[in-house]
Amino acid sequence: MHHVDWIATFLAAIGSSQVLGSTFDSENHWDNVLKASVPDGGSSQSTGNHTTRAIVFALGTYEYTTALSIHSTLFYSIRQGNYKIMHQLNNASWFCLDKEYASDVCLNAGTESNFLFDLASDPYEHVNLYYDVQFTSVREKLHGMALKLHSEQSFTPTHEYSSATSEDAYRAFNESGGYVAPWGCEVQ
Repeated sequence: MHHVDWIATFLAAIGSSQVLGSTFDSENHWDNVLKASVPDGGSSQSTGNHTTRAIVFALGTYEYTTALSIHSTLFYSIRQGNYKIMHQLNNASWFCLDKEYASDVCLNAGTESNFLFDLASDPYEHVNLYYDVQFTSVREKLHGMALKLHSEQSFTPTHEYSSATSEDAYRAFNESGGYVAPWGCEVQ
């Protein structure tokens, strides 16, 4: 299924009673998701209780290079029970602080942001609870789940988008002050 086929399922998952028109090629699979069996070690403690099941929308790492090193950052988006967390996701937001929209920053394309929402009390995601100390345990629990799932289920090849020779090229480029010079030549 293409992701647009899941619109009816996502609406049911958040408790919406909205009926989609005939232009949507979507089926509601939420009852099947709730009843599905979960393999040992899965992210659900009970297959019949939607408050303990987790839906992982995104989970991975991305790397970025500075002049001195390569950094790796875990990102994820998880819905469990009433909570939805989005950690270190790129925010190309058009939401502004002076409006009643969900945002902790205005027009910050290319920056990573963190969000935590209680969808039962805030279904439109207006209040970011990520930095609220009252929700530290919720944030830490979901973060722990993301770390566990990522360590158990992810695979990163040794050279995901490059090769050992390209690492040598990066090193030579950085060591010569950001200039490209023939091998063995010094930058003047």
